[in-house]
Order: sequence, then C-alpha cells, then structure tokens
Amino acid sequence: MKKKYILICFILLNFVLFSQTENDTTVFTPEYRRGVNYIAKTNNGFTHTGFLFEETKDFIILENRKTYERTELRKNTLISCYPAGSKKDFIGILGENPSSDSYIFSNSAFPYEKGQVTVHYHWFIVENINWAFADNWSFTCNTLLFYPTSLGIKCAYNIGGLNYVGGNIFAFGNVGSNNPGTLLFGYGAIGRYTRGTSNSNFTVSGGLLGVNSSIFVNTAKTDFTNLLFANGSYCNRFAEHFSLNIEGWYFPEQDIMLGGLGFKYIHSENVSWTFGAYSLLNNSANIITFNKKTIPLPYIGMSRKI
Repeated sequence: MKKKYILICFILLNFVLFSQTENDTTVFTPEYRRGVNYIAKTNNGFTHTGFLFEETKDFIILENRKTYERTELRKNTLISCYPAGSKKDFIGILGENPSSDSYIFSNSAFPYEKGQVTVHYHWFIVENINWAFADNWSFTCNTLLFYPTSLGIKCAYNIGGLNYVGGNIFAFGNVGSNNPGTLLFGYGAIGRYTRGTSNSNFTVSGGLLGVNSSIFVNTAKTDFTNLLFANGSYCNRFAEHFSLNIEGWYFPEQDIMLGGLGFKYIHSENVSWTFGAYSLLNNSANIITFNKKTIPLPYIGMSRKI
C-alpha cells in the first residue's frame, strides 16, 4: 500500500513540475543573455559594466568577475544596455550555457542557482531531480518510471578562475523488492573537477559504486561489491542552440567501458533536448574489433528548469 502512495506522490510531483515550468515561461521572457559582459547606461548619467548574473521582470544584476561585486539596476532606468564585445570576456556573445550542469549522464562541477529545480529525463524512463537549496549545495533524487530509487546530496565550488570542484554521495534502493535484504540496492560517492566556461569545458571524475552482492551472486562473501570507476566528459557549444557532448566511463576491475556522444538542442533557458547514442565496450578487444556488443544504443533525453 505504501508503494502505491509513493507512486501517486511522484506522479503528482512531476505534474506540478511540468505545470510550473510552463507557467514560468509564459510570465517572463528574458531580454538579455546571462553571462554576457554588458555596458549599461542609466538615466542618472552613470555607466555600469559587468556580466549579467540575473534578470527578472523589472531588474538586471551585473557582476564584476574580478571583485564579484554585483550591481542591481532597474530596467526602466536604462537608457541603453549592450554587449561590451571584449575578446577577453569569459563567455562571449553566446552567453551562459543554461545546460552546463550536465553532459549526457554525467555532471559538471559548476555551482548551482539557489532555489532552482532541474529535472533530467533519460529515455523518459529514468528521471534525475535536483533541488539547489544553496548556490553550492543540492539535493538529488533519481526515479525509475516514477518510482524513487535513490537519494543524495552534491556540492560544487569555484576554486579560482575557470577551475571548479565538486562531488556527491548517494544511496539507492530497490522499492519493488519484498526482501528486506535487498531493499538497499547500493551506494556511491563521486568527486569531480571541471575546467572551462559553461560553453566549452571538460570534467574528469572518479569514485566508488557499491552494489548489493545478493542481487548478482547468491554466494557472495560480502554484503556489497565495491566497484571503482573513472569518467571523462567534454562539452562544446558551437552555436546558439546547439552543443556537442561526449562522455566515457571506465570500470577497471571489470574492464568495462561505456561511451556516449550527443548533440544538445538548447531550446530555451529552461528546456533542452539531447539526441545521441551510447555504446558498451566490455573489454579492450571491442575497441579494435567491431561486434554486436559495440552497436550504439540510441539516446534521447530532456532537461527542464523551474
């Protein structure tokens, strides 16, 4: 009975998330690009220069990237506001990439926006829900066909310039099991390093994944089997609405590799779609010799921000 209540709650949650997103996009349409360096002149004779940090219906906030000082300006006081066009800008005319928090499955270490809820859909079967309760901390939850499967917490910090570090810990369970011994599916911990801008960056990460041994081997000597893994990911936003994303995973003890390539269509500040493919390479021979195990699996995903 409890599982039915959980399922109903998550269906309602997803309905609220979709409804809220649609309402938000119709109320306010941004006039400026986040992350672009602007020169703003006001009717009192002052000139302000800075990167657009935030925009609301009535205000814009410019940030000085050297001092991190932020200036709030009311839109109805602006005489003009245009990109500075400097070649030294971090971002350029494209502005911030609104989808820079993820590649395909992997994540970057860019800080979050406090209060932001982001939902990533993989094949519309697996959902990854993130709620940033601070600029550097976020709760995360994964679901499988609306059933909650994992809970965790992650962090991300800028350590200077274009360098970022972050990580997350999580535990995932088998909500469909009636066996108390297999209710805890496993756990994990990941550390990551990101370098670059939101439009062009790479991330290297590594961690530990613990899986309940009884799920695979009935005669396992330990309750959980620990698997080490490494990941590398790359993003290049080559146009206003498109970016190339590549990522790979390696499990050394099992000699298993996974690789994915996708093109992300950035529809708006709040919605993006990813189309690509994923492939399994279960041993080094598969890299050289083509076989059925290397046939790519088509991938489709979507991200929504609230």
